[in-house]
Amino acid sequence: MNKTWLDNLGLEAPTTVDELYDVLVAFRDNDPNGNGQKDEIPYCVVGKDYPHRMFYDLLGSWGFGINGVMDSDYAFSWLDIDDAGNVRFIGREDKFKNMVEFYNKLWTEGLVDKESYSQDQTQAAAKVNAGQVGFVARAQNTQWMGAAAENYVQCPVLEGPYGDRALINVESNVQMTGVAVITTANKYPEATMRWLDYFYSEEGTVLCRLGIEGESYEVVDGKYQLLDNIKNNPDGLTLDQALGQWAIFPGGYLPQYITNEVDQSAAQLPETKAANDVVRDYVVPFETVPRVKFTEEESIKLGTYAQDIVNYATENVVKFITGEKSLSEWDAYVAELNNMPVEDYIKINQDAYDRWKG
Repeated sequence: MNKTWLDNLGLEAPTTVDELYDVLVAFRDNDPNGNGQKDEIPYCVVGKDYPHRMFYDLLGSWGFGINGVMDSDYAFSWLDIDDAGNVRFIGREDKFKNMVEFYNKLWTEGLVDKESYSQDQTQAAAKVNAGQVGFVARAQNTQWMGAAAENYVQCPVLEGPYGDRALINVESNVQMTGVAVITTANKYPEATMRWLDYFYSEEGTVLCRLGIEGESYEVVDGKYQLLDNIKNNPDGLTLDQALGQWAIFPGGYLPQYITNEVDQSAAQLPETKAANDVVRDYVVPFETVPRVKFTEEESIKLGTYAQDIVNYATENVVKFITGEKSLSEWDAYVAELNNMPVEDYIKINQDAYDRWKG
């Protein structure tokens, strides 16, 4: 959230979703950037590739995802775990409808950037640096914002209308699977395994995350340190962009063993750690976040209809939020959803979740 705007209007960061609404209204109406123009964007979302970002960070404020979300590799499944340990499809729950109504209210009243569903991170960053944005739903990392990052602070985890308050935007300790495979065409599987195993050594992890000594990092008093051309890039690149010229870590999807000693990413920056401290007490426990595996038969079944279910829910919820579809049609949307193989979708994930629990 834009701390400069809060200070200019004499406001505190919100602690509930109702307070968030009030702050966004103040951002819209009271010229917080002080240029005499009504050009403020109270709430900005980077939703081009991930439409669920519009609401994902606030799911915990409506009680969803508190016991884990059945997502994998940034793909939103619309499934979470309820208090009884049962997998449920959140896109048809009454509480979820209430959240959609909240976002429709924000959209209708001009509190959300109308380009949220079509813009990428670069476009959003341009608006941030033009002094137009008050609140951004984009996790706890401000490095992508560039020079304007210093104006922004982490908003507290917000309490929702039913008393729920949790940050569910966390990943399993096993962040992803399928990073590497050995095919039947590989003539040297033992050598390949030695090569993969290398990346879990300190030397291999340093190569992955820090790059080349003398080019991207140095060792000072026995500690790894990124060079100044990475931390303060003369071409204006962010830390991850500059590091990405020498190391494969910023792109993700690699085998690695992460320790604080070798991690010189934006996660180690003081401002990132300070942001994490703000939300830490409400972060769902990592051990509750599942990373399930499906059998071959389950994978085949999911491949025939899971994406259709996800796309149907996503497209309709976007339409409900933006007003393209009236909320009076919610029951019809749920009825059509129930005509799809949602129950089988839930059962397959329930079986996989039960196996994961052991």
